[in-house]
Amino acid sequence: MLNESFMLDDYTIIGQGVTNGSQSKLIKLFNQAVGPTIFIGTVSFFHSVNFISNEIDAVVLPKLPFVSPEEPLTAATIEAMDQTNMDPFQYYTLPEAVLTFKQMFNLLLSNNSKKRCID
Repeated sequence: MLNESFMLDDYTIIGQGVTNGSQSKLIKLFNQAVGPTIFIGTVSFFHSVNFISNEIDAVVLPKLPFVSPEEPLTAATIEAMDQTNMDPFQYYTLPEAVLTFKQMFNLLLSNNSKKRCID
């Protein structure tokens, strides 16, 4: 569907569900891309990812990146916090989402590009 949009004809689109390949292959394709490129990935995809050669002009996060409560580590942490009468949302889920948001936002700020787009 994204590839079918005439408004994106000038862009190379790379990402999960759009391009076949492993995480490392997608990153390599992005780093080697020439011209305007859009990279699409889930939050878990961006942990410890290094985009080296392409300038990043914008990072779009449509919502806070909350971790799934069904992930084993998250579920165990929430259960342990519930048993000690701690609010897992206030003391675990929300802080983790904010930390991930900051890390994603840092992709834009740490890039050596002359342009910045922060809205």
